[in-house]
Amino acid sequence: MQSNIRSNKSEILISLVFFTGFFLYVWLGIDPSLHYQSQQPVFFFGRTFLAAFLDYPGGLLDYAAAFLGQFFLFSWAGALIVTSAALALLLETRTMLGSAEGGPGAFVLPFIPAILLLAMQSAYNHPLAVSLGMVLAVGAFCVYMRSADRPALIRCILAGTLGLAVYYAAGGPFLLFAVMTAAHEMWILRQVPAGLAMLLKGAVIPFAAYHWVFMISVKDAFLIHVPLKSAAFAIMAGLFIILVPARLLLRTGSGVLGRESGQRTRIWHWMNRHRWILQTITITAAAAVAAVMSAAGPQKTVLKICQAARRSNWDSVLQLAQKENPGHILAQYQTNRALFHTGRLAEDLFDYPQTWGIRGLILPMEFNTAPLEKSDVSLEIGMLNEALRWAHESLIIVGFTPWTLQRLAVVSLLRGEREAARKYLNFLNRTLFFRAWAREHARYADDPARFAAAPVYRPLCSNINHQDFFIHLDDPLRDLESLSEANPLNRMAYEYLIAACLLTGRTSKLEKQMVRLRSFGFTRPPRPCREALFIHLLENDPAMLRASKALFGRDMFDNFQQFRTLLGQAKTERRDELLRRRFGNTYWYYVVQKNLKIQ
Repeated sequence: MQSNIRSNKSEILISLVFFTGFFLYVWLGIDPSLHYQSQQPVFFFGRTFLAAFLDYPGGLLDYAAAFLGQFFLFSWAGALIVTSAALALLLETRTMLGSAEGGPGAFVLPFIPAILLLAMQSAYNHPLAVSLGMVLAVGAFCVYMRSADRPALIRCILAGTLGLAVYYAAGGPFLLFAVMTAAHEMWILRQVPAGLAMLLKGAVIPFAAYHWVFMISVKDAFLIHVPLKSAAFAIMAGLFIILVPARLLLRTGSGVLGRESGQRTRIWHWMNRHRWILQTITITAAAAVAAVMSAAGPQKTVLKICQAARRSNWDSVLQLAQKENPGHILAQYQTNRALFHTGRLAEDLFDYPQTWGIRGLILPMEFNTAPLEKSDVSLEIGMLNEALRWAHESLIIVGFTPWTLQRLAVVSLLRGEREAARKYLNFLNRTLFFRAWAREHARYADDPARFAAAPVYRPLCSNINHQDFFIHLDDPLRDLESLSEANPLNRMAYEYLIAACLLTGRTSKLEKQMVRLRSFGFTRPPRPCREALFIHLLENDPAMLRASKALFGRDMFDNFQQFRTLLGQAKTERRDELLRRRFGNTYWYYVVQKNLKIQ
């Protein structure tokens, strides 16, 4: 009795420690708010929104995932939801093992699905509906297991009823339920005909749904909410199927060990005495391996940078870009935005890698996987038609997400289209966490002067372009020129124009723009501009090298001499490293790395 009490206390303690660590890792390590950043789930209260989820199998699961997904906006809430799903899987697995409790591995095994869920959750495109579907399918099987002592006909009716419910609610996870019930009938209850009937049910129900009930494809009828490319999901599904017949082996193994207790070796006695320590180490090691192997890497950094940019936390954007440098085009794009908003774009442009050139300043047309991000610079720089265009693209590609609706409402207010703004605000008013924002901006729609005076929107109003011009999809430099000419007081257009001239090697255009520097508070040309003008001078008249000392200062003259001397050495890894370390933040280094032709 005392041994059982100690065992129960040890199980509770280990489980408590595990799920506390699980929660903290998901909250602080994975950060569920990045799932929200990646997927932008949306949930609207009302019958209209619900109705869209009722006409296909798995719709109810999507509806539940949409409701819970909005809480991922807050990392701690998302971590609590994921931890609850993992705990449900553990309890379901223990229910499946049932009478095998006490056998070898019976305590450790229930933690494996939770660890696999941790691995799946590390992918920021992992749908929450998949995790919920697994919990629902295994939970339905646990309910079915309670009918083991009933006649075969009753069990088949119960399995059919549960199967229909699981299929309509979850879709593809129903297949797991069907295979598990068939395995239970054939291996545990030795009822082969009943097992075959349940396997047949797993094929008939999705096919009938496709052929007679729902307007869906064959693939969706069978595999909706089944991520075929997820190794962790496949392992988890296989584990649950294997656990059904494995109960017999675990129960048998437990009995054999009980009968042979007098013949155990000293090693076995030692392992049995320290089994809780060994099991804790096993579970911890498995969780650590899963966490390391499923770590998102650069994708996480890009999402963190985009998240910080959305929150206008520009210092964090620059810190992340400098510390982790993911090399992604979106990271460079947001870094350049952060440089402008912190007043550093003109001076510190090349303190950060400009691997993508001008494409990392103004996202190219073909980069359409982040339409709302493409809308950001268009909005801030005053190109409202472009901002509206990419917000509409976001509606098509991403959906009616709160952030897209916010963008459409703001652009509509800037364009003076108050009725359109109210339409988008009405949608946001049906959400849980954007309702207050919608009500505040509804007051702006009633009072345009108050909107124009708001500190957040005053710079946007002053940057609005009121002159039409054709957008040049293949040459954003020309668009920036047109924008800067149309509104000479638009600082962002001017600084982006300077940056575009530098990134494309258009030093002749840069030279013409220098006359406007003082109107924006510059007392002298920023360092990258001076470096560009220095080589522009030498490109046009190499004999001016000596005279350049008086024009640009001795420091720049000496630095360029050192750069040219080092560049002239034989190409080696050491030379390239010295160039990067000593001149990596100069315009000269950028020109050499990009093999840029100065014009």
